[in-house]
Amino acid sequence: QNGKDPEAIADYSTAIKLNPDFGESYVNRGMLYVKTGQPENALADFNKAVLIDGKNAEVFYQRGILFRDMKKQTEALADFAKATTLSPTMGKAFFEAGKIHAVQHKNDVAMGEYSKAITAGFATEELYREKGNCNVALGKNDEAIKDYSMVIEHFHSTDAEMYRTRGELFARQKNY
Repeated sequence: QNGKDPEAIADYSTAIKLNPDFGESYVNRGMLYVKTGQPENALADFNKAVLIDGKNAEVFYQRGILFRDMKKQTEALADFAKATTLSPTMGKAFFEAGKIHAVQHKNDVAMGEYSKAITAGFATEELYREKGNCNVALGKNDEAIKDYSMVIEHFHSTDAEMYRTRGELFARQKNY
């Protein structure tokens, strides 16, 4: 709850004073700094957490998200890669890496990341939307239709744009 964020930050600050070597406190406070629009403080906390425990996949993921939001794609990709090296089942990190590659028009690379995310059990509506968009960019309309159908049928999307996009792909195939 946003109204309690300053109190939570203060509590984590106290916890850090009492036990400065507990990395989770830095991660959690860093996430609150992100939430409250304090990216510099968040980055400092995430960096400290990495120094304390360089094997915590979540801190690399969180710092990767921060870097992505700061438009530092190279750093974000490095952190997502580190997160998935430490935790090969962290599908959300594969997914975020895929989104960056898609923005960079590296759709084949993005598709590889999306596949890893799905294998890791991170098969979300947003992932299938993004995967469908990459397939369209790659000219793989049949695959894009499958992805958009997952959004519509499996996730029961009520987004009219999904139906319109899938309909356009059917029309391109003259599948009326």
